[in-house]
Amino acid sequence: MIVLKANKSQHNKLNGYSKNNSLISFIKDCNGNYVIGLNVLDDPNFIEIKEKLTDLQRIKFEPIKEQL
Repeated sequence: MIVLKANKSQHNKLNGYSKNNSLISFIKDCNGNYVIGLNVLDDPNFIEIKEKLTDLQRIKFEPIKEQL
């Protein structure tokens, strides 16, 4: 699955942005990258920040492995 990756500066500017019932909330992958799904690009609530979202790098999602 492909996701959007934010660097620390992008994360600090975008994380927590909300409008109506939509919220930008990054998670960390197994490499410590801040990532979010591509669906944010199609959310009309994020039209005001879409340019900033399209600037994010696209990477393959690497989930955190559970430790038993």
